[in-house]
Amino acid sequence: MKSYNFTKYSGIQPAVRDSLNWLFENGGLPVIKGTWYFVDPEDGSASAGGSADAPVSSIEYAYTLCTSGAGDGIVLLSSGTSSSDTTSYLSQVLTWSKSGITVVGACAPTRLGQRARIASKAITTGAITTIAFGADTETITDSDSGFLTAGFAVGQTLTIDTTSNTNDGTAIITAVTAGTITCSASTFTEEVAGDAGSTTIVNYMSTVMNITGSNNAFYNMSIGNYGASDADLGAVQVTGFRNYFGNVHMLGACAAVPAGETGAYNLKLNGAAECTFERCTFGTYTVLSDGVNAGLVYDGNCLRNSFRDCDFLSYSATAGHAAINSLDAASFQTIETFTGCKFLNWKEGGVGALTVAVIGTAATNGHLLFHDCILFGWANWGATTVAYTTMPAAAALGVGGFATTT
Repeated sequence: MKSYNFTKYSGIQPAVRDSLNWLFENGGLPVIKGTWYFVDPEDGSASAGGSADAPVSSIEYAYTLCTSGAGDGIVLLSSGTSSSDTTSYLSQVLTWSKSGITVVGACAPTRLGQRARIASKAITTGAITTIAFGADTETITDSDSGFLTAGFAVGQTLTIDTTSNTNDGTAIITAVTAGTITCSASTFTEEVAGDAGSTTIVNYMSTVMNITGSNNAFYNMSIGNYGASDADLGAVQVTGFRNYFGNVHMLGACAAVPAGETGAYNLKLNGAAECTFERCTFGTYTVLSDGVNAGLVYDGNCLRNSFRDCDFLSYSATAGHAAINSLDAASFQTIETFTGCKFLNWKEGGVGALTVAVIGTAATNGHLLFHDCILFGWANWGATTVAYTTMPAAAALGVGGFATTT
């Protein structure tokens, strides 16, 4: 970033000089109590201090610099249009347990695919014949010593696929060297490389960000899970309280295999309370969702969350595909409000093929309220989750009214 130092000017009081320096560097950012840290995916350094003149390279590292409750902030910079210029990649779930942090994407404030991006990164061995499994049931070895070069690291979750099928499954890395991966709670069968045959090891991310902290704010960015395994399910899970999201695009299961899984989602609220989503977009028109799943999932006694002027997008002709899913009778409490939101499903030749927008189990002590919302591509809102609307019923083509069907 370009810097400018007012210290060289004489005749300026020190306090005024400090204020001018701060305004030049941070003038367009929200007011925060703490310190701003900057992320530059293209030119940042993993060992930098995080200032505007010395940005770090990843959102993950900037997060470690922030102090919970201190009111710190992170600016996610972007330049150009390519993925490398605009994206901070994660190879494992970023658990956001800290509170009181403000994150701002410095890019054009579009509603779709903002170029200040946080996205999953695929780490894989590819299909190779040098992988073996140790006698201690927890180790995987590579005689070509390629694990570190591929980018595997402690904390990553793995899917394992062998030609023999003997050691297929999932695991979590607890230690890694160039030639050995040690996994937790694994029960591998001892197998030499020749018996295992061709083996592929790939990291997966059940969600990109798991926000367990409270009083955080996220502005103007996209968060996407682009992994291709059946376990790469979601973009953002929120369990904390009073978090705010403004103009954030969340894209989960952005590949054919995970998009067909029942557990796929863009946003999952799991016990989240009093969070606000404003001008946010969930989902996409470019990945076919052919599973009985939903873009927004409720679980864990959520309460009093609010969606305002948000777009819920999907691309499907599968009748059971939905916009919202309530996982059980205790998914949410009181009233969840949707004001001025658009629920839009598009598929060439498939408009109207979907049955209901809201699926799952009716909440025992909660209701969904839709005020001034639009439903397109589904035949009805759905009754199983006790959904209430303030819109008129759809009218037949040519009859007129505000909700004319095609």
